[in-house]
Amino acid sequence: MEEKNIINAQYADTNNMGALAIQDQADILAESGTGVWVPFAPETVAEKATLYNALNSTGEKLGDYVGDTITVSNIVLQGSTFTDEETGELQKFTRLILVGPEGQIYKSTSRGMVRAAIQLMQVFGTPNEWGEPLNIQIERVQLRKGYTYNFKVVA
Repeated sequence: MEEKNIINAQYADTNNMGALAIQDQADILAESGTGVWVPFAPETVAEKATLYNALNSTGEKLGDYVGDTITVSNIVLQGSTFTDEETGELQKFTRLILVGPEGQIYKSTSRGMVRAAIQLMQVFGTPNEWGEPLNIQIERVQLRKGYTYNFKVVA
């Protein structure tokens, strides 16, 4: 029997969704290379369309917006895989998808950006708790060896 690729969606339960649970979900997605985490269970056609478009749009590369401020109304984490061309090994990771209030889609596979999004939710709660979209500036932070990314909330 042929194995089918099943996407498991995890929806945040805002009554008990702590920061650790969000980090755990990101780790699970990275380890499995499949699945989706969103901060709400989509019920309306508009909510389902937002999620579908976030998952299926090529979107903008978030790294292209370093130094810029973008407005974010939703966050989606998606487990994904790719084959390393040099080693042939299957690599698993978590993809970050930021959704703007007008349906803009920004994507990144940077661990730094995934970490920044999780920290954002640790402080501000999940997007369905924000009340209004957040303006964030994308920062590139120089490290001793290489660099990473971070977010700065712009009030």
